[in-house]
Amino acid sequence: MGQEKGARRRGARVRALKLALLSLDRYSTLPVLVEIVGMDKALEIIGTFAGTSIDFPSQASLERAVRDAAVFSTLNKSSSEGVVASLSEEFGVTRKTVSNISVQMRRLVDDMVDMGFLDGEVEEDAEE
Repeated sequence: MGQEKGARRRGARVRALKLALLSLDRYSTLPVLVEIVGMDKALEIIGTFAGTSIDFPSQASLERAVRDAAVFSTLNKSSSEGVVASLSEEFGVTRKTVSNISVQMRRLVDDMVDMGFLDGEVEEDAEE
């Protein structure tokens, strides 16, 4: 009986928080955040990022980033014409695009090293 009452009380608190968040902005996605991560984590996230706008990349952007990282990682090991051709075919892009990805990713890595976010060459994750 005590657990049931606690669950009802928690449910009421979650509903109250959702209403409060909606009252701040009718089009807010914060109630969705509460649904996904729960009230405690949502409050932690809100407390951490209060007053900050956060933009999440689109699915297409994430897929391109994963592709670009895979291309760079592969070319970092070997940049032979055969590897470039293979990557071009695998990802459905031109060889020029593969080369451009490599150049852009190299610049990004170099910038990250210069800013101190990376301490050297990008290494492969250890196989598990």
